[in-house]
Amino acid sequence: MDILVSVIAATIKPIGHQLGYLVCYNRNKKELRDQLENLETTKRDVNQRVQEAKGKSYTISEEVSKWLADVDNAILHDELSNSNPSCFNLARRYQLSRKREKQVNYILQLMNKRNSFVEVGYRAPLPDTENIVVPGDYQVLESKTSLAKDIKNALAKPEVKKVGVYGMAGVGKTYLLNEVKKLVLKGEDRLFDRAIDVRVGRFNDVTEIQEQIGDQLNIELPKSKEGRASFLRNNLVKMEGNILILLDDLWKEYDLLKEIGIPLSKEGCKVLMTSRSQDILTNNMNTQECFQVSSLSEEESWKFFMAIIGDKFDTIYKKNIAKNVAKECGGLPLALDTIAKALKGKDMHHWEDALTKLRDSIGMDIKGVSDKVYASLRLSYEHLDGEETKLLFLLCSVFADDYKIPIKDLQMYAMGMRLLNKVKTWEDSKNRVMKLVNDLISSSLLLEAESDSKDKYVKMHNVVRDVAIHIASKEGNMSTFNIGYNKVNEWEDEYRSGSHRAIFANCDNFNNLPLKMNFPQLELLILRVSNWLVENNLQIPYAFFDGMEKLKVLDLTGMCCLRPLWTTPSLNNLRTLCMLRCEFNDIDTIGELKKLEVLRIVKCNMLDHLPPTMSQLTQLKTAFADGEKKYGTKID
Repeated sequence: MDILVSVIAATIKPIGHQLGYLVCYNRNKKELRDQLENLETTKRDVNQRVQEAKGKSYTISEEVSKWLADVDNAILHDELSNSNPSCFNLARRYQLSRKREKQVNYILQLMNKRNSFVEVGYRAPLPDTENIVVPGDYQVLESKTSLAKDIKNALAKPEVKKVGVYGMAGVGKTYLLNEVKKLVLKGEDRLFDRAIDVRVGRFNDVTEIQEQIGDQLNIELPKSKEGRASFLRNNLVKMEGNILILLDDLWKEYDLLKEIGIPLSKEGCKVLMTSRSQDILTNNMNTQECFQVSSLSEEESWKFFMAIIGDKFDTIYKKNIAKNVAKECGGLPLALDTIAKALKGKDMHHWEDALTKLRDSIGMDIKGVSDKVYASLRLSYEHLDGEETKLLFLLCSVFADDYKIPIKDLQMYAMGMRLLNKVKTWEDSKNRVMKLVNDLISSSLLLEAESDSKDKYVKMHNVVRDVAIHIASKEGNMSTFNIGYNKVNEWEDEYRSGSHRAIFANCDNFNNLPLKMNFPQLELLILRVSNWLVENNLQIPYAFFDGMEKLKVLDLTGMCCLRPLWTTPSLNNLRTLCMLRCEFNDIDTIGELKKLEVLRIVKCNMLDHLPPTMSQLTQLKTAFADGEKKYGTKID
């Protein structure tokens, strides 16, 4: 009898538990709604504390960031609290009640996790002042280190809020800033707790300057332009410690407080600015102290030069030739650096030829670039090994000043434009481009650019870019053109034709694209809307590519085409096609691009599949769509 009772009890108990889901249907529904409300209230409290922490430039802990993501996911995907099937649909009500109980338990777990962290963030570590990148050959220059100390002394004066540094292009202003930063941030007598680096340049507008500051403070700025300055100002005011903001390469006047949001009235907040023009710093920006960065003396130039060459000359004649070469660089570190690296390890015929060219060089009247710098950079270009390296160098001039150039993009462009000799596979082109880029970096004609991702980037010194553009225009083998970074709202008539081989158009401010243009030599076209906040993508007119019959590489970002684009005869020679955040009503006709070798499609919402006509692309070597390898080799 006891056994029978135990069996019956064991059978009834789980049945009763399952029936409980039906009996407690309304209670479970109400409990889920109540817990979701509690969760949203708790989330608002945590978000407020996160914003306060960011305002103090604190780093938000990974635990808090993950908790917020989990909460957002729980709230966003809530489909249980409002569903209410008929009382006769017992199976559905049973399922919902059971899921609601599980969801309530999950929410209670999230609430318990919330109680486990006391603080949402922590003070970000100070910059690593011991590892600030300052070239070793720069540190041997006593005049520059002495000037850096003078600038530090000026910044130490309580009444001085704005300090300026000016000098010609290539004289070493940016390197000097790094030395000053190292002096004011290290040691017990450091003047500042934090330094914020901002690259201004010719075309960066106020929004981009604010973004650079916001990124380094780890704060998210308002999406609209209105109120950004006051938001940034309020966050800087709340920050603890002394702050130095470095504005490098000013070309015009800015209202630091009203336009950008830099509160110089805050105790311990100061600005150090550089420009090629003393007038901009003293008259427009009203700096209280201003320092000139002068050219190096002959003695210092030679010392700088030899620190790079590192060679012992076995005859007085050879040494004198080298001294005269260094002298022709005009005491400019940029010129000395590139020439020394171009001639290092070369025989005396190269040195003698270099000296002759430097002495006989003719000024090219490039705004802001001295004749000495031009002659030095031109000579470094001529000493590059092979036509491939030279063409890749000139191609980089299509990008704007200080643009971070993805090396994988250079690979796609170089492969599509046939700049690489005897390269047939994607992997071979990757290796070749990396080798060429490293050669250009070693020659100081390209600079490594910092990156938060695994991707590698390079950039050009703005002076080097100016010279590269001039060389490209004169030689005619890689004429480049860049439009849109001066904030124009249309592609002006005077720039709708030419013999350019590569064009980069920043279309952020364009209202529309021209109906037709004439670029018979064009092989690379980059059309880019980089502003993610734009509601509608910029539309490409159907006849837009007429007059571009040699086009081989097309890179589109934020573009829209409502008519079949790929059937236009002007794209018959296309070998590389890249599309990011683009809208196309018809992708099926892509099979018309018979010569296509490289295809990249990323975040194009309307393109949810690759069409069957892909099989017609018999030359395709690699295709990449939204993080997945679709054909051949993944582009990475």
